[in-house]
Amino acid sequence: MNNWQNIINMKYFLIIIISIFITTQALADCCNSDTQLTLLFEQPAGSINLKMQQKEIYLLTLHNVKPMVIWFASKPKHDAGIISLKEFLNLWQSPQLQESFKKRLPTATLLSQSTKKILPIFALSDPHYYAKSQTLTYIAIPFKSKELSPLKSNYTLKDSILLIDIYGTL
Repeated sequence: MNNWQNIINMKYFLIIIISIFITTQALADCCNSDTQLTLLFEQPAGSINLKMQQKEIYLLTLHNVKPMVIWFASKPKHDAGIISLKEFLNLWQSPQLQESFKKRLPTATLLSQSTKKILPIFALSDPHYYAKSQTLTYIAIPFKSKELSPLKSNYTLKDSILLIDIYGTL
């Protein structure tokens, strides 16, 4: 393991230890029923693969996905914490957010040490977790923009993070 990976692993270990005491209740307190909210989720992965399935539709796969998801809220109040991947996927499937997703799908972008390019922003849907292989998949549809790098039919990014922005009602 190189020094960069050691630093990343230590960072996440410290974040998990510090946050574990306050996380579960904080998310519940932040997101009371019928509250409009804006949440940002950070999902680190060993690598992320983006593969074109058909024109303008990609399969986004996170490999060696971490079991915890970091979240930040800016509405209705500023808050942050960590939830388990299972809790994140259950939140995604909640009936209230599913109704919100009909109006506005979650958006996401990728960060990685392996590229200096600004990658497109995606609309995400249909998350599936495969515990045996520690992979998480989404359907990703890129937004078109002249400022962002065009996509190839297949991308792989090492030591990556998926940032997901969700706006909706819980």
